[in-house]
Order: sequence, then C-alpha cells, then structure tokens
Amino acid sequence: MSDDFYATMEKLDLPRVTNGWCFYDVNTNEHLPIGSKGLECRRGERNSALKGLLFGDSFAGHYGPFWDQLGKELSAEVNSVTTNWCYPSTNDVIYGDVTSRSYDQCLVNRKYFLENASGYDFVVLSGSWKKIYSAEQMQGVYDAISYAARQSKLVIVMATPTYFDVDVRKMYVRSVLFDIDFDINEFSKVGDLEAVEANKAIENFTKNYANVFYMDRSSLFHVNGVPSEVTEENIPYSFDQHGHISIYGSVMAATSFIKSHRYNELAERITEVQRNKSKNLVFMNSKDSENSGSSTL
Repeated sequence: MSDDFYATMEKLDLPRVTNGWCFYDVNTNEHLPIGSKGLECRRGERNSALKGLLFGDSFAGHYGPFWDQLGKELSAEVNSVTTNWCYPSTNDVIYGDVTSRSYDQCLVNRKYFLENASGYDFVVLSGSWKKIYSAEQMQGVYDAISYAARQSKLVIVMATPTYFDVDVRKMYVRSVLFDIDFDINEFSKVGDLEAVEANKAIENFTKNYANVFYMDRSSLFHVNGVPSEVTEENIPYSFDQHGHISIYGSVMAATSFIKSHRYNELAERITEVQRNKSKNLVFMNSKDSENSGSSTL
C-alpha cells in the first residue's frame, strides 16, 4: 500500500487531542486526566488579541481543524473546550453515560463555560443536535445559546453534518483498496431525517437573537456552491455514519465555507466585534489617563 494511501487514512480520522487536535476524548483515552487539561487547547492564530471559544461535545470537537483554519483567516485564537457527550448546556444533563469519565469532564467544561464565556470575543456552540433532539434535551441547548448571547458580543452555532445509514468512511476505504468507483449517493440517509429536523429547530431558535450567527450545512459542505457530501476530490467529509466529520472533512469544510456568502457575513460580524473592542480599549485607556492625572488635595 502506498504512503499516499496511509497519509490519506490518517486525515480521515476524528480530530482528537491525541492526534494533534483538541477534542478531549476521555472515553477513548483513559490516560487523559479529568480537569483543567481539557480546557487548554488553542488553535487558529495563536496569541491574537481576538479570542474565541469552541464549546460542546464531539460534534464541536470535530470542528477543531475548521476553526484552526478559520481562526488563521480571521486573525483569531480559538480555545477548544470539548469532550464526549458534553453538548452546550447550562445544566448537568447529558445524553450519554453519567457514570463515565466524560461526564466528570463535562461538569468541568460546563462550569468553565458559565464562568468564562463573557471573557471571549465570540463563542462557537456545536453539538449532536439529533441525539439531543431525540433525547428531548433541547431546552439545555436553548438555555446555553441564550446565556452565550447575553455574555458574548457574537455567538456562532454550527449545524450537525449528515448522518448516513452506513459507515461511509469504511465504504470509501473499501473503494480505494479494491479500485471500485465511489458514489456517495448510493448510501441511504434515513437516519438523517431527524438530524435535519434538529438542525431546523436550532436554526429557528437562533433567530431570536441578533448577535447569534447560524452556520448551515449548505455553507459548510459544498462544491462550487452546490451542496455536497463529498469534496471536489470525491472524498467524503464524514468520518462515520453518526454525523461526525474527519480531520480532512473539517479542513475542507473550512475551505468551502470561506468560499460561501455566509463567510463574508461572518467576517463582517467579526470585524464589528473587533471595532467595538478597539473603541472600548481606547475609552478605558482614556479613563485611566484621566484618573492618573487627577490629584486629591
């Protein structure tokens, strides 16, 4: 097997802290300590004055490479606070196993979100909306969006990618190994119907807030403006059948998004945040100068 094949397969993995990214997957790797180590992974333009927070479960974690690329494009440093099953919420409910290590890490992550969201220039929220929707736990997500909207100048909410009824990554690998044409349209997506409903519910809720920006699937996953579940190279964005995207898919989604009109809208929003931040700094500095120049007799 060629080196190119193995290099491609590595890129089709889920982006985790153990392979150079930020998703703090404490379920897969029991050597990762529970606690503050899960709050320290930063990507994008390191040490930039513009700070963003990426918060959620594995469906936020898989957007790590996306925000690394977008952060560099927008001159922003993005702190990833993501672990298994820990979707954006202000309560202590998850759709996963509450006896797991990830639940303990989730409580750390959510406490961090509640205490620190106001310190970021923008907050990005993402989660397995389908699983949360089917578990009837959406109120926690709505509360998190509302809270973030009060705390931060800009909140970005990201759509859940496509669910398939088969593992499309395995199907793609099989096509490469046996030199078979790969056609993603052959695979059914019955399981995606509820994900579409969940995305729509989230999108509708975000419309309640002027400072909340929703990233839909069509702006994230497309080829030349046409919605697509594969890239221009005919490689799937997906990592599995459960809605996750791979390292490769996340990077390519960023490339696609930058070419969409929604990117221009987001760039304008970010510019406005930066402008207001600069005005506030000038105001604060001028007030400090006034105070330091005054004296009491």
